[in-house]
Amino acid sequence: MLASVYDWVAPHVSRYRSPRLLTAKVLELAPDACELLDIGAGTGLSIAPYVNSPRFKRIVGVDPSAEMLSRCRRKFASVELHQGTLEAVHADLGSPFDIVQSCGAVEHIPDLAPFMGRVATLLKPRGHFVFTYEPEMLFSIRQSPNTPHIGTFGRERVFRRTPHDVQATLRRVGLTACEDLEFTAYLGLVHHLVIARKLPNLFEHIPPAASEERVDVLVDAPGLRLERIVSTGQATPPGQWYDQDTDEWVLVLRGRGGIRFEDSPDIVALRPGDHLLIPAHRRHRVEWTAPDQPTVWLALHYRA
Repeated sequence: MLASVYDWVAPHVSRYRSPRLLTAKVLELAPDACELLDIGAGTGLSIAPYVNSPRFKRIVGVDPSAEMLSRCRRKFASVELHQGTLEAVHADLGSPFDIVQSCGAVEHIPDLAPFMGRVATLLKPRGHFVFTYEPEMLFSIRQSPNTPHIGTFGRERVFRRTPHDVQATLRRVGLTACEDLEFTAYLGLVHHLVIARKLPNLFEHIPPAASEERVDVLVDAPGLRLERIVSTGQATPPGQWYDQDTDEWVLVLRGRGGIRFEDSPDIVALRPGDHLLIPAHRRHRVEWTAPDQPTVWLALHYRA
């Protein structure tokens, strides 16, 4: 029933804005000979602007609904379509993509980390993941974790998450959000549009100044986590000490900083190329980082 009315209801009745905003961003990002994957392709609303564009070499759509894909196939015969979840069809999708997009599907994924991890493996080194989703909104009855999904008339399960949780999941799988836009999607409901990408170079996406350190998780595996940390003059708050369950090895790639251990009065000054091993439960703090330039660290947390 939903498939038969979706193409008319979404743009004309609910004034669903997400496909238009998402495709506009994708058209800004798409390289020539772009290979694109659409997760949750549905009837094809979010791939329509690309089908006749010479910039797109390959367009692939994935959706669990056979009825939705049947309508998409009738409209866009040249698009490669796969029925099933991303988990089910992942192995059949072939070469990686310049852009993976998903319009309004993320909130229907029960376990987000494995899903995001599969997306990361499907991206080319400088590829982008562009997606919209309906978040959990504090003090909103219509966007609480347990409220039925309005857009599918309550027929589909919904797993709303806070933007903080979504961004944290991206970092866990080695993706970093370049842009996060909040907007009204339809019927007064707030959605987010996110552009995320892999971190192909450790010196890319370095903020010149920020109120907080930036932490990008490069590898997150059992017993091991590798982070890139960018400091712009930050230090550990007075009186606070880190006391970690894991060993940590830190390396300064750019800039400079000073680390102090609670059991020593000396400050260990680190410059580019300097590294330091911090054993588990040896209390320490960052006394200072360079105020005049970003300091880029690699931090490896592991269990010995």
